[in-house]
Amino acid sequence: MRKLMNATSVLIALFFIGACGSTAPIMNVDNAIIIGDLNKQQVRIAIIKAATNRGWIIADRDENEMRATITLRSHKAEVRIPYSQKNYSIVFVNATNLDHGNGRIHANYNRWINNLNTDIRRYMQLEHLSN
Repeated sequence: MRKLMNATSVLIALFFIGACGSTAPIMNVDNAIIIGDLNKQQVRIAIIKAATNRGWIIADRDENEMRATITLRSHKAEVRIPYSQKNYSIVFVNATNLDHGNGRIHANYNRWINNLNTDIRRYMQLEHLSN
């Protein structure tokens, strides 16, 4: 009986360790440098195209910042995207059902941010080539 209890305890501990493994430090993109000769409107357009093509909903906060929200099933994430002609950032604001806390979040969030950042860079390159 004691061996069964120990084995059960080990399995429960492994389950919780595995569950914790699905979180990672919250990823932000800080002052990514814009390469190429784009004006601020082109930067804005590239961000909007990248975000909307990935399923993010964009809202202008002011002339220097947008908010982007993505909702997948019961999961939701919101980021700020301050931008200028020279750089942009993607900054975590809030999340729902993504196990966030203590500077950590579900690893899928970081994948979403990485994909968004990659697409922003790609659309900026396309804007640059269309000049």
